[in-house]
Amino acid sequence: MENYLFVTIDTEEDEWNSVGILNPSVKNIHALLYFQERCDSYRVIPTYLINYPVATAASSRKVIERLLSQGNCEIGTHCHPWNTPPLKEEQTKANSYLCNLPQELVEQKLTVMHDTIKANFGISPKVFRAGRWGFGKFVLANLARLGYTVDTSITPFHSWSDSIKIDYKCKANQAFFLSSTESVGAVIRDNGKIMEVPPTMGYLQRNDLLCHKIYNVATNAFFKRLKLNGLLDKLGLVNFRWLSPEFSDENEMIKLTEKQFGNNGKFVNMFFHSSTLQPGLTPFVRNQHDLDVFNTRLDTFFQYVVTNKIQSLPLSKAGLLC
Repeated sequence: MENYLFVTIDTEEDEWNSVGILNPSVKNIHALLYFQERCDSYRVIPTYLINYPVATAASSRKVIERLLSQGNCEIGTHCHPWNTPPLKEEQTKANSYLCNLPQELVEQKLTVMHDTIKANFGISPKVFRAGRWGFGKFVLANLARLGYTVDTSITPFHSWSDSIKIDYKCKANQAFFLSSTESVGAVIRDNGKIMEVPPTMGYLQRNDLLCHKIYNVATNAFFKRLKLNGLLDKLGLVNFRWLSPEFSDENEMIKLTEKQFGNNGKFVNMFFHSSTLQPGLTPFVRNQHDLDVFNTRLDTFFQYVVTNKIQSLPLSKAGLLC
């Protein structure tokens, strides 16, 4: 069975906490040129999910155009509602999640975002990720309306109920189709038009569902104060990891990948932020040393991909998973 790798990058402004900043900087986008060279050396095809500041600033547009001209990547859509017109909503934490906005405003923002990419790059994007994972039924309905075929916003085994009042109840790293008529609070596998390709995250241990039950207990209000989750992680009993070099080292990413394919999974979906490629912009890479560590994680993982003949694909090709 063929195994696939997707690399999906939230391609966005420099400011990590950019809510309320009207004209954010996009200097980090230049670092994508070096990242693309790294990808090319391993025959990895990244998907750059670009947001409004990146799609409109002259400097970042030139970089994206250059990357596209080389033919070794693709672009999709990423939406930060706080800097995507129209800016009608109050700038609050709750409103920084697209799924919390009124239906009409979600429609307007996604239309502007989609049309901007189409006008500036001559491409009608087909893949999407919500900023801050803020995915909901209004988002899904508008993606269907705009002709998107793949979403990558729904996080397995991870609830965002504290911030966006949604637990996606996704308990597997599997692709499935979403229905635009269903509430996303309980993901439904059916014959919808949009395929969900979740970012890969899960437990390093064999039994995901058992680990998830233990994890939920360990992270409830009482046991959280006792730091039980940290103890379980340190002892190697319950290790929840993301397939992201921002959060996991190379050995953890390889182990998570091997578990996914060992469970008859067809793909893994690595993810991180473009701003992490420039030191000092995110908590994950604070200086040059951190960047060296980050790049070592990428190199080791990508070499593993090559050695094990895992095929890298742009996210729009996710239909091969069917």
